Amino acid sequence: MKDSLHFTARGRKLSFQIHYKSLRLDFPIGQLFDKGIRIQAGQAPAHKRIDKLLEYVKEEKVKLNGIITHRLPLTKIADGYSMFKKKEDNCVTVVLDRWPLEQDDQELPAA
Repeated sequence: MKDSLHFTARGRKLSFQIHYKSLRLDFPIGQLFDKGIRIQAGQAPAHKRIDKLLEYVKEEKVKLNGIITHRLPLTKIADGYSMFKKKEDNCVTVVLDRWPLEQDDQELPAA
């Protein structure tokens, strides 16, 4: 973010795609004022579209094979986060299932 702020011309707009809960504002905010950079914020209206998106998945109009690479039971949440963070086994996304597995808590196949 600091580099983006540094290289943004005076009076221009700077745009970020971020997960807001993980944002740490450790950059010099004074540069925003000095350069007259505008900030605009908003959230994606995912809750309005989730039903339609799930319908597309059920109708197989959308394939999630390349997006969901791993499935784990909720009891293995720490393993899932570690796998994702370290990008182990080419991990892109881990889906956590809230119900325990019947097969002695083994990994579920990828979606």
